[in-house]
Amino acid sequence: VIPAVAVASDALERFSQAHGVLMGWTDFNTSGPICHDNFNQAAAGVACRTMGLGSAYGFFTGQSRSEVPNNYVAAVARCAGSEANLNECKIEHPTCYRGEMVTVLCSNFSRAAAETASGVQVEIFSGILFAKSWQSAWGAVCDDGFDQRDATVACRHLGYQWAIFKTGVRAAVPHSFSMGNLDCTGQENDLGRCKFAKSPLCTRGEAVALQCWGRTKMVTGVRLDDRGFLMGNYGEEWFGVAKPRKSAISEAVANVSCRQLGMGSGRFLPVDKRLWFGLDFVKCTGFEGNTGECDYRVLSMNERWARPSCRGQTLPPSYLHETGVKVENGVAMLHIGENWADGGGWRALHVARWILVDQVAALVCKQLGFQRYDTWKLVDPDYKTVAMTCPSGAELVDQCTFQLTSGHEAMGLYCYDFGLPLRLEHNILMARVDGVW
Repeated sequence: VIPAVAVASDALERFSQAHGVLMGWTDFNTSGPICHDNFNQAAAGVACRTMGLGSAYGFFTGQSRSEVPNNYVAAVARCAGSEANLNECKIEHPTCYRGEMVTVLCSNFSRAAAETASGVQVEIFSGILFAKSWQSAWGAVCDDGFDQRDATVACRHLGYQWAIFKTGVRAAVPHSFSMGNLDCTGQENDLGRCKFAKSPLCTRGEAVALQCWGRTKMVTGVRLDDRGFLMGNYGEEWFGVAKPRKSAISEAVANVSCRQLGMGSGRFLPVDKRLWFGLDFVKCTGFEGNTGECDYRVLSMNERWARPSCRGQTLPPSYLHETGVKVENGVAMLHIGENWADGGGWRALHVARWILVDQVAALVCKQLGFQRYDTWKLVDPDYKTVAMTCPSGAELVDQCTFQLTSGHEAMGLYCYDFGLPLRLEHNILMARVDGVW
């Protein structure tokens, strides 16, 4: 989904299709469905174009979803069909009720291929349903006899609960069709368990456009292991998360994961730890509320394991004598005691010479019990800062000198690779192991 470009003060920020219905976003966190009043094929085409999903095979009005409240944000009153953005159409704000939502079938809608025990693989590519049996090549599924039961089983095969489809679609598909005359009972979990004809004689105008939503198994949570690598909870198991190869998807998954971890934006660190089986995210925009809303699969692989660096990390303070350090919302903080003209206390850490940032970051993270770090500059006029200068070979923050500053540039800090937290107790250096000092 590509964010829309606002063209008017009351324009919606962006559009997406969630839970199978067209949604509009009034800001980053607030969304609601688009009402179906006056919605037509021209509006469907512009909606797909706005979301970066190509053209529209069709649309359905009169939709209702239990997961989507009736907080309608707009209705498309009129579209010529040539607009680049749905905001360029005439937008109204009518009173609409449940059962007045709209679904669009877009040509660039995709779901990653999934294989089951029957040996049949299913994929939605460019909005069209494709299948491949054990001894055949990939081909489109013919619409002869295709009904709601077949659509539901195809989506269930891909790991989704619900389906909406359109037959008689003329699309750029191969002349050969792999499957036709499908006859599913609707109870199967595998399209290969249905009755079907192989290699039916169908034409390009007999393809099936299919859209699925409602994961049967979802990534319900993410966490970091004790080395800082990303884990995803899929079903009842935890799997490692692969770092996506495409930079745009990698950035999106990192941002969504960091937000889900309760932090700010983030990125994946350039590490080369290999993951041989786990979660592979194949589509993510970065605007999702959690990673479960991205498109992913579980499979064998040989990919880099994702290790995020999240801005907004918070680590509890550790003290050496009067000097304490902590990370609060991604900002390195220093406690300098109370014997200062303005009261001292907690201050954002400012590095007097940025060339020394690695030395300072290493000391702070070491005191907090971590072995590695990631840093960046932060500027905020509300920061009260303290400069920290450390001698060569310093092992503890207490060995550094401090000076109050009037600057507003602080050090953003992320610590990872758990080691041993340190503190001084009666001038004895203590380390915490398994919760015991």
